[in-house]
Amino acid sequence: MNNPFAQPKEEGECFEWSEVRVEGKLPERRANHASFIADINGEDYLYIHGGRDLKEGAMCSLWRVNLTKVHMMDEDPYLTVEWEPVKTSG
Repeated sequence: MNNPFAQPKEEGECFEWSEVRVEGKLPERRANHASFIADINGEDYLYIHGGRDLKEGAMCSLWRVNLTKVHMMDEDPYLTVEWEPVKTSG
């Protein structure tokens, strides 16, 4: 899968990073977290889980963002993309 945040300048050149602006609430800042990308019903999602905040301590929250929509933002600048908390159980 291509990295949604890095876009090639020209064929054969290095990638260039660009910032993606999202709407709504953002995940809490964190370090030492786990992340993975999963295909859910044909759409790619980036998940982040757990980690640690220097002030708050250990975290157990799970968040995701739709990477397929992030890619679509190039074609539709009015498309909104939001991080969403994922409810867990067990």
